[in-house]
Amino acid sequence: MIAASCKAFTHDRYTFVQIAKFEGHKNNITHVGFHRAGKWMYTSSEDGTVKVWDMRCGLPRRPALQFAHALRCETPLIAVHRAKKYQRDFKHPGPVNAAALHPNQGEIIAGDTRGNVCVWDLGTAKLSTALRPEPDVPVQALSIAEDNSALAAATNSGTVYVWAPPGDAAGYTPVHQLQAHRSYVLSVKLSPDGTHMATCSADKTVKLWDAAHDFAPSGTLTGHSSWVWDANFTVDGQYLVTASSDKTAKLWEVATCECVHTYSGHSLGLQAAALADEMSPGEGGSRGVSMASAAASE
Repeated sequence: MIAASCKAFTHDRYTFVQIAKFEGHKNNITHVGFHRAGKWMYTSSEDGTVKVWDMRCGLPRRPALQFAHALRCETPLIAVHRAKKYQRDFKHPGPVNAAALHPNQGEIIAGDTRGNVCVWDLGTAKLSTALRPEPDVPVQALSIAEDNSALAAATNSGTVYVWAPPGDAAGYTPVHQLQAHRSYVLSVKLSPDGTHMATCSADKTVKLWDAAHDFAPSGTLTGHSSWVWDANFTVDGQYLVTASSDKTAKLWEVATCECVHTYSGHSLGLQAAALADEMSPGEGGSRGVSMASAAASE
């Protein structure tokens, strides 16, 4: 995301209205994410910081509540002041390329250009874990499984590192080092059901990995004619959408590695694609799937 500030919008079925602007970063913002209940959001930036923002700060007709209550922290915090809109400001030694929210909603994991993967504890506002898979090789992307079964980090060397989550006594344990691509890995995503992993690369391909069986290679998706920047699974893990600099997004069937639809219409290359879908109880498949894609600037 090429911007140094964030804007928040509310919407009904047909319109979006800007309700707040969050300023504080000094360089481009690289990632934006939200707390599960929407009480706060987090951002990472090329200014070397990860910030946490109270979504209720500055919103019309809503009081500024204690951020500690939103995080369920043991130590109370001072009520949010409108002049300072971020409640956490975690500093990295280099620009931050990627960030992910832990499923426990209490930690943010971030990767930077110096090769660091940092786990930040929101309750204590301190670094809880520091990993450095390849010193001074930029960490380009991160993904953590929704069941907390694995953490994956992709670097500019084409390598993906996978850790098992902390146990009772040990911290994150390295379990796999995959030479996924011969060029930059631009995105890594673990499927919501924890059975698959996808890696996107500057080599124009997407590779699939069997996360349920030691991350064995399970297929290569070919069809994009330029760098592939992003990928996202459907909730059931049966389909994958990808975004590429070739100005298209593609929908793939994971089991067959076949492209089932190509979405075109952008005049510039795509950098992101997202899915909105949900599982119907007892149906065993995704229903009501919507897809959105984003280009650099149009």
